[in-house]
This record gives sequence, C-alpha cells and structure tokens, in this order.
Amino acid sequence: MQLSDCSRSLAHDLLDQYDTHIFSELLARSTGEWPLYHYKPSSALHCVSYLGIAELAIDLIKSKRWDVNEKDSRGLTPLICAARYGREEVVKRLLEYKYTQPDLPDRLYRRTALSWAAGSGHGEVVRLLLSRSFVNLGGIGRRWEKAPQVMSALFRRKYVHTDRPSEDGRTPLSWAAKSKHEGVVKLLLEQKDINPDRPDNDGRTPLWLAAENGCEGVVKLLLEREDVSPSRPVNYGQTLLS
Repeated sequence: MQLSDCSRSLAHDLLDQYDTHIFSELLARSTGEWPLYHYKPSSALHCVSYLGIAELAIDLIKSKRWDVNEKDSRGLTPLICAARYGREEVVKRLLEYKYTQPDLPDRLYRRTALSWAAGSGHGEVVRLLLSRSFVNLGGIGRRWEKAPQVMSALFRRKYVHTDRPSEDGRTPLSWAAKSKHEGVVKLLLEQKDINPDRPDNDGRTPLWLAAENGCEGVVKLLLEREDVSPSRPVNYGQTLLS
C-alpha cells in the first residue's frame, strides 16, 4: 500500500490524536469479539498494524511514542494484531525492531502471534515468525521450554517458541490442524521442536482436532509420522476410531 504525501500527512494528524478519536472506538468494536466492558483504546500502532499500513508502522516505530509491546483491552500486542490478520509487511517490520518481543501471549486466550497466524492460515506470516524459532533441546515439558526468554536476554535475539500452548493447551500446530490449514501444518511439522502428538487440556491432539473437523489432508500428513498415535484416547476415554 503506497501512500501519497497528502495521505501520509493526514494519517499522522489522525494518529497524533488517535487515543481520543472516535475512530479508535469504532475500530475496537469492529475487530473485537471480546466484551468491551473493560474497554480502553488501542494504540495508534495497534491501529496501523491491524490495517497493514507498513509505511505508517515504520514511522510510528521510529517515533518511539508508542510501546511496541503494549497490550490493548483485548490483550493483543501490535505484532499479534498484524499476525492475526495476515499483515505480512508489518510483521516483518515489527520483527526487525530490536525491542519487539515476538513470543508475548494475549491476555485472555494466552495465544501468541504464531498461534494466531497459524490458526488463521497466514502461511507467510508463520514463515516469518518461524525464522525466529527456538530449538527445544530438552523435550516437551522440561526446563528448556522456558529457555527462549533466557537466550533472548543473553544474546539479544528474538525467539519464538513454536510449540507454546494457549490457555486451553492448544499449540500453533493444533490451531492450524483444527482450522484446516494444510500448508501451515506442513511448515510447522518441519520444525525440530514440534511435538505433533501434543494433547490440549481435553486430551485432543492435532490429529484428533483435524479428524473432528474433517481435515482430510491434515489427517494424512499427521498419520505419515511415526510420532503420532491414532489410538491415543482423550481425557474421557474416547479414541478417534470410536
């Protein structure tokens, strides 16, 4: 999206007063499925990240007037907004900024930018986020799962945990499998630290979620792997076949 000088100037005038402008409330109401009884305006950076206007995002980042990791009333960071709606160029710019924390979860569902992008099927955004992935040397559930934050602090690199579960225990792979995004599932299965048979809080694995939602292509991909068990029961004892 290329902005003319006039459009850019008008956009800056609006964004300078964004927090008190009616547009901020209209945008929140049009994009949020969460109740707004705890409503507070999203920042201007949230706004341009959602809209996908990379030029303005760069301007706002450079101005340092807005916290690049600030959470809005829905608990979303600007990066999560951009990733959730597939704003690839804005995601790229935010990841290039040294202070962006790409693995922050939202406040309500505890889903990261990678989780939202995977569940929405935005393959190129997922690819960008995976370029910051961290190899889990200790396996699922061990202390190395917390290592990305430590490594980031030590080496000033921005890591993304590719298998980080949300509040209900679903990983980015689970969300992609559930939503029938076969291309994203392929991308995630290529990662070394992915556990393709990791259950959510109800015991549903990515294979279970894919089968439950009729995702034939995803089911085939998962069944080709030796580390996926089709006979694994959920918490109440039911197996996939049953």
